[in-house]
Parts: sequence; structure tokens; C-alpha cells
Amino acid sequence: MNRPRPPDAPIAVVLAALPHVFGVQPAAPAALVVSAVAALALAVRRMAPLPTLAMVITAAGAGLAFGPGLLPAAAYALYTVAAERPAPRRPAIRRAGAVTAAGAIVLLLGGPAGSGPPPIVSWALLGAALLGVAWTTGRAVAERRAATLRDLDRARLDERLRIAREMHDVVTHGMGLIAVQAGTANHVAADRPEEAARALAVIEEVSRRSLTELRTMLGVLRDGTGEAGLTPSPRLTDLPALVASARAAGVEAELTVRDAADVPEGVELAAYRIVQEALSNVARHAAPTRCTILVEGTANSLSLDVSDEGPAKTSTRGNGYGLIGMRERALTHNGTFTAGPRPDGGFTVHATLAFQSAH
Repeated sequence: MNRPRPPDAPIAVVLAALPHVFGVQPAAPAALVVSAVAALALAVRRMAPLPTLAMVITAAGAGLAFGPGLLPAAAYALYTVAAERPAPRRPAIRRAGAVTAAGAIVLLLGGPAGSGPPPIVSWALLGAALLGVAWTTGRAVAERRAATLRDLDRARLDERLRIAREMHDVVTHGMGLIAVQAGTANHVAADRPEEAARALAVIEEVSRRSLTELRTMLGVLRDGTGEAGLTPSPRLTDLPALVASARAAGVEAELTVRDAADVPEGVELAAYRIVQEALSNVARHAAPTRCTILVEGTANSLSLDVSDEGPAKTSTRGNGYGLIGMRERALTHNGTFTAGPRPDGGFTVHATLAFQSAH
């Protein structure tokens, strides 16, 4: 992750010079030398955080003989070390915060003027409190960065799993229709060449469309952007073309879409894939047959129903990953999914996908 970084040299000069400008640190030669050492170390804090911290802590400790002016520089050096170190498995913020609070309480309870500890002791306690604040802040920043990186890694993994599901649906749907049409063409090639030609045309169209979608997904995996920019995602408006492919495979499909104008894009894609997989199963296991597809929207959900009149023996449709993938898509959108044989023969797939209405 590229983060904007403040310039080191100007900050180092300011932290070392301001205490002398405001009289917190005297302008004695020895005090100026100590401040110069702290400034030079801070100027390279990112290249060598730990050596920088050691030098600045040493300079600040020596500077306590003159005043507390270099304590902010020491805190800044410690913040760098805390922020740049890998975040621990167990957050250290609470422990560091407790130490800081203890130092602050001791400093505040030092008593009234004249009865408290010597100035150098008070300055040391103030330094402990400042260092505790710097460490706590630095660890909080490091832990936040680590959490952000984990979220990004999780998002990349989720995106690749989503693409894997998309590829499964594209391949199984395309190859299923191609297998059905190839079998038809081989069966009727000698007696009905015109029907064989239609089957080959369907194979050509389905294979071309599937290849286009696969190239899109593989392109996303290669560049790692997670954005399919080559072709738009399938929508509910693409269902008629899907139904036409099923008809070409021997499924007498009838599509009805109601009240589905304001469905979010992600829900539309999930609905398309569920219908696609269901029609693929019909074409593979039940064709030739009749099939009805009903897509109906409400204010906060989309209902899908794909029912066919295929043979009563439909147990093989529960094998493989098709039904699992459809169920996962429904659950991803806080919906429900059921699939099984109909009492009078055939098979039904029913899913609901929930969403928040934009109105």
C-alpha cells in the first residue's frame, strides 16, 4: 500500500529547534549539540528506525539536564518504530495505554509546587507518558494497517471464488448444450441434414458466447483488478437469449418476468446464473420436455422458479456442484433455495434473493 509520507528532514529540524526558540531548552552549546544529534537521527528515521530511536532516546535523556524540550522528538522516533513494526497477534494497545496512564497519574499526583519531585524527575515522568502515547498511537496505526491488508486479501480471495463459480456455470451450461446438440446432430445427420445443420449452428453460437465469457474472467484473473471490463455481466434482460438456447437443445421453455425493473445488478447476475444452471440441468437430464421459468420481483426480493415436466427419475440432478452453486448464490443474497422432484414428475428449482430497495 502506498501511503503519503511527510518529509523527514523538516520535521526533524522543527522538533529539535522549536524547544530552543520557545525557551523550553536553553541555547547553551551542549544543549544545541544534543538537539543537533536528535535532528540528524530523525532525518533518517525510516531508513533505520531502531538506531534512530536509540540515538534520539539517548539525546533526549542527556537533554533532560537542560530541560524536557527533546521529549517530543523521542516520542516521534518511538512512534515510527511502533507504526512500522508488524502488528502482533494480540493487540498491545491496552498494555501500552495502561503504562501511559500510570505515568500520567504519577505525574499529576506529584503534589503542589515546592513539594513534588525534582524537575528532572517530573520531566522523566512526562517523557514516560509521552512515550506511552507515541507507542500506543503507533501500534494502533500498525494494527489498523494490518487489518486493512487482511480485508484486502479476503476481498481478493472472495473475488476469485466468485469468478470460479462464474466459470463453473459458464462451462457447465455451454458444454451441456454443446453435448446435447452434438448428440442430436450425430443422430440425424444422415436422415435430416437440415436439423443437423441447426444443431451445429447452436453449437457454434453457444461455444462462441462461452469463450467470450471465459476470456473475460481469465483476463480479470491475470490483471488482478477484479473488474470484468471486457463484457458486461449478464442481466435479467439476457434471459430470453438463454431460453432460446435451451429451446434449441430440445427444451420447450416458456419465460415470464414480472416486476423486476429495480433489481440490483448483483442480484440480477445471481438470478441469471441460477436460471442458467437450472436450464442446463433440464437440457442434460430431461430434454425433450416442457419447462416454465417464472421470475417475479417484490419490493425487497426476487423469486425464481424453474419447473420442467421431465421423467420422474431425477435423482441424478442432485449430483455434482450445480445445485450447490445455486444454493450458495441464493444464500449470498440472504435468500432461500429448494430443489427436488415434483410429485407428478419433473423437477423444480425455486430460489429467492433478498435485497434493499432503492426507494
